Amino acid sequence: MQVIICIEEFLKIDERLVNRGITHFTQTNGELGTSLMADLKMFSLMTQRGRDGD
Repeated sequence: MQVIICIEEFLKIDERLVNRGITHFTQTNGELGTSLMADLKMFSLMTQRGRDGD
């Protein structure tokens, strides 16, 4: 239950701030950052799809 609430809060973060952070992380950590960015985008898409279906 608490995990779901945390994810909901996370998704409310301004996307530009998240993207800036991911870009910085990618530049710092190379491949790992690129992989993380892909995972986050996929997670975001899945979550949005779930919300649209509600």
